[in-house]
Amino acid sequence: MEQAFTPMVIDVHTHIVPPQLVERARRDASELYPDVSVSTADNGRTLIAMPRPSDLGPSRPIFPGLLDVDGCVSRMDGQGVDAAITGIWPDLVGSTLPIDQAVNWVRAVNDSLLEAAAEHRELLPLAAGHLESPDPYGDLKLLKEQGFLGVQIATRTADKELDDPALGEFWEAAAEERLPVFVHPHFYNGDPRLADGLAYGLANSVGRAHDTGVAISRVLLKGIPLRYPDLPIIIAHGGGSVPYLLGRLKDVHRLHPETADPVAGFEKLHFDSVVFEEAAFEYLLRMAGDEHILLGTDHPFPNGDPLAKVLVDKVLADQVEARDRVNGGNARRVFVLDR
Repeated sequence: MEQAFTPMVIDVHTHIVPPQLVERARRDASELYPDVSVSTADNGRTLIAMPRPSDLGPSRPIFPGLLDVDGCVSRMDGQGVDAAITGIWPDLVGSTLPIDQAVNWVRAVNDSLLEAAAEHRELLPLAAGHLESPDPYGDLKLLKEQGFLGVQIATRTADKELDDPALGEFWEAAAEERLPVFVHPHFYNGDPRLADGLAYGLANSVGRAHDTGVAISRVLLKGIPLRYPDLPIIIAHGGGSVPYLLGRLKDVHRLHPETADPVAGFEKLHFDSVVFEEAAFEYLLRMAGDEHILLGTDHPFPNGDPLAKVLVDKVLADQVEARDRVNGGNARRVFVLDR
């Protein structure tokens, strides 16, 4: 009998684009999601394009590392990682498609993720969540039955923020199924200064933090984490700007007492460790506590952190229990991996 696989170090923030999805898109786009097109970009990369608001910029070709599912696994040994929780590249989560097409697209994404994970036991799949699903309860119940550990969502749809009442059923259904929600930002969020084509990379660095800051600030002031205290909500990139802005959000609550307490809500959130700097990680630990931080690398992107575990081990060198929680224990608890 094959020995059970019990990962000790778990990377909770990785992305893939299963080749099966590209095949499905080429085959089914015209019938099931006609606003999705597949082509070859000028640089030779595959481009899966779909409607996007102008403030999100045009669709981008797929970074080659995303299609290398084997590489997502093989890099783990060198990084000290046993397993990776992996989801679709956020550009392809489908949150900007018309609702009827998004239903079909999300199904194609999730079927492809399951097939990729079935070939690699080290990959633990995170489903693409459909925020505007006509049947969120049925969708999330099925995803859990299929073996998904949680759902990855974007920071908004084409025209709705995460605190929009129209998305309330999604949050209720996720809480009912206790299906963790991983919130990942878009490329940038409405600032043309980040889209001028310069090589600074600010869309990826500043833009993502800004996008997360806007979305999660609204989530906190709406009181979503307090309304669903048993629903794990994990924020990418160390929470973006939110931990640093918490004092200002607290002051918003003072000035507008009809809002929810953002500090109390913040205490319910979880964060990945993708912050790069020791001082930033130490600050996140101080603000959130080691029980609310999970190891992440953002593999396979060049601006990911292949030394994420090195940073955690160094900062928490003298705190063995805290180090073990961040490196894997929290992920096993949040995603219920020990059941």
